[in-house]
Amino acid sequence: MLVSTMALFLWSNLEVGASVVLTIHTGTSSHPLPSLFDFSLANSIRDMWSAKVYPLSILIAVFSGGWPYLKCLLMLFCWFMPRDVVPVKQQNRILLALDALGKWSLVDSYLLVAMMVAFRFTLFNPETSALMRILKS
Repeated sequence: MLVSTMALFLWSNLEVGASVVLTIHTGTSSHPLPSLFDFSLANSIRDMWSAKVYPLSILIAVFSGGWPYLKCLLMLFCWFMPRDVVPVKQQNRILLALDALGKWSLVDSYLLVAMMVAFRFTLFNPETSALMRILKS
């Protein structure tokens, strides 16, 4: 299960997480244009780095790029190492620390949601809307 989880992490990190798409609504029809920008883990890290936002770039790279894999590997280590190599008490400490620190792998999700909210807006032309109301009545 952990290996398949790591494969899913890898797949999700390589795919596009969200896109900025412009859609023009005219009357009853809508016309979506090609994607203006695609958000992915690699794009986020690269764009933050090129914008000289180094702390955020490093934070995303470490906690969203590396931490999920390290967490899964540490769980595999705790579960499958013999008890004489890693005592039960030490395994419990490692698993409790992983449980407490596991939330940090969601940093990119928080950033992605913030970007989705930031790019959700509507441009409105009052003259066209008034004309549409007159034509509809």
